[in-house]
Amino acid sequence: MANGELKQRAILEIQEHGSINALSKSIGVNPGVIYRVMHGGNSPTLRRLWDIPKNQPVPRLIINGCPPELKAEYLAMCVDYDMTRVELLSDMIEVYNDTMENMPY
Repeated sequence: MANGELKQRAILEIQEHGSINALSKSIGVNPGVIYRVMHGGNSPTLRRLWDIPKNQPVPRLIINGCPPELKAEYLAMCVDYDMTRVELLSDMIEVYNDTMENMPY
């Protein structure tokens, strides 16, 4: 997706305004920047103006209050078992769910 969405937006805006120069005057950006984006280039200025992120947001799991020792132990487990953090967490949740299903209540 890198610059595809930005390029599409530039082409659409040029069509709506009639020309690169008209678009340039309306948004206050050098026409060379618009031309470069129209041909697949990048422009942080246009990304900011049109609210187009460069990359998709990366979801993160943040657990507040986790002591550094616990985090270090978790990371050591990842190394010991040769697993990514996601794989290890997924396996731990699966084990927990299996254990809870088999608990006699």
